Amino acid sequence: MLIGLPEFDYLACDTLEQAFDLISRYAGISKILAGGTDLFVKMKHRRLMPQYLIDIKKIPELKGIHYDEQRGLRLGALTSVEEIKNSTLIRKHVSLLWSGPFLVVSLLLALCAMGSADSQAPPGESNSSKSASDASQNDRPEYRLLENRLTLREPFNKAKDKVRIVSFLSPSCQRCLKNAGQLQREFLAKNPEADLAVFVVWLKVLQNDEEFTLDEAMQKISDARVQHFWDPERVLNAQLLDAVMFDVQVRLYDIFMLYDGSVQWEKRLPRPGYWMHEYKGAPGPWWDIGAFAKEIDKGLQGEPFSSPIN
Repeated sequence: MLIGLPEFDYLACDTLEQAFDLISRYAGISKILAGGTDLFVKMKHRRLMPQYLIDIKKIPELKGIHYDEQRGLRLGALTSVEEIKNSTLIRKHVSLLWSGPFLVVSLLLALCAMGSADSQAPPGESNSSKSASDASQNDRPEYRLLENRLTLREPFNKAKDKVRIVSFLSPSCQRCLKNAGQLQREFLAKNPEADLAVFVVWLKVLQNDEEFTLDEAMQKISDARVQHFWDPERVLNAQLLDAVMFDVQVRLYDIFMLYDGSVQWEKRLPRPGYWMHEYKGAPGPWWDIGAFAKEIDKGLQGEPFSSPIN
């Protein structure tokens, strides 16, 4: 099955001032677009799902190769390897780079020094300070910090017209991981073309819930349609309790909620059409992947969900 890019808003910059303004305004929910190859591959496989792409390719200050006696050789962040290879300035002033094996080594070093401009480094700033351990993160599942309710509201509303699943889980809770794995195996993997969106919010509610535990937890539900969030402050807990009509001040988790395509998130987390959980005392039915899958199918077919409250 061919999977296209997730939805995003495209923002083009003509100046460094515009770029810095947009990067600051959309920090945490945007990525810089320069070459695009590495970025688009990660977006296609849902390793990255930015809401905004900030295109810096037209900024003149980021292009070209320059040399002066005081500052030496300077490469613009968007300078291509081919430009480096064919540069008369480099040949003239740094001729050693073109002698024997130094050519290959210098080009590799130039690539490492410039890094991928599609990363979130500010325009013109080298990524060479990133460690090897940072580079090893590329193949790991991506997640976003849930800074406030808007962090989840925007992608939720962007997935309008789709059936949406929103779950709140603990990364160290074995029941949570078991239930997330069941959703992955018993529905998502068996229905790869189902037009739905899944939002998993990992909470810091138990003693062992730390950010480093997310990598293993996210592997339990790693479908391309899933977006992961980390909420150490439980910023949506009060709204979650209200959404499922749980009039008790507790830290609610291990819950899976269903929304049809017509639901719009306005001021507060909307009430789901259906939900299931494994939290003792909470309203609604106990988790059952078979029953939950049937409710998902109803939503996909445009049928109303069953009532979660008898």
